[in-house]
Amino acid sequence: MKKWLVTLALLLTTMVLAACGESDGTAEEVYTKALEASEEMESAEVDMEMTQEMMIPGETESMTMESEMAGSMVMEPLAMHQKGVISIDMGEMSDVPMEMEQEIYLVDNEMYMFDSMSNQWMKMDDSMIPMEALNSQQMDASEQLSMLEEYMKELNFEEAEDEYVLNLSADGEGIKEMSKELINDVIPEDITAQLGEDVSKVLENMEITTLTFDISIDKDTYQMTNYNMNMDMTIAQDGEEMNIKQEVKTTYKNINTIDHIEVPQEVKDSAVDGLGLE
Repeated sequence: MKKWLVTLALLLTTMVLAACGESDGTAEEVYTKALEASEEMESAEVDMEMTQEMMIPGETESMTMESEMAGSMVMEPLAMHQKGVISIDMGEMSDVPMEMEQEIYLVDNEMYMFDSMSNQWMKMDDSMIPMEALNSQQMDASEQLSMLEEYMKELNFEEAEDEYVLNLSADGEGIKEMSKELINDVIPEDITAQLGEDVSKVLENMEITTLTFDISIDKDTYQMTNYNMNMDMTIAQDGEEMNIKQEVKTTYKNINTIDHIEVPQEVKDSAVDGLGLE
């Protein structure tokens, strides 16, 4: 049980952090302008809501995790700050839901994470965290937009009063290739090697059965303002399967208004080295 949760937590943390840089396309003309605008995105405030339902092997009730995070990011050099609350309902495994505060700084290839259970800041560098997965194309909005280019003709396009809305629904054979590209773009092979054998096996045995995107583009600036994703996937490991349903809602605002992000000195002074996992 602990092996499942630790492996999954590390994987999803990497994917969620990478998702903060995701971007979007639309009908051909709007897609092209949105791609050009995404190349000009240097910073933004980012709010994220995530609901995740997991059916864990050996259990009869699902575990539900909900998180609400607010933060900001700067693209070059990559820096990020996130703060929020994570709530976990363990189903039959626990009568009392867990609620944890979380705060993260990522600056100068170093990550500081607050562990509310121990009331302690932890410091991690690239020897513990695959920084390349965060520093590379995955945080580049234009690169993520380019990933959707070959699916441009499959995008549904709607026009609202002050925004364009793009949506894409993939299933069946179409989702298999997109799933591979999505996973490989977010976590390349050399990064999975750093994450370890357990995570590599999880990725190899991950099958995404449903994947939908809803993307909002500002009519005036062509910047992405909302990015919503729904995903249903199955992970096979050691002869068992875990089903995961995930809904992510991301809002981008105050684009290109953040100059820099700094880690407070009191955080640096109180942080201890390591992941804090026993």
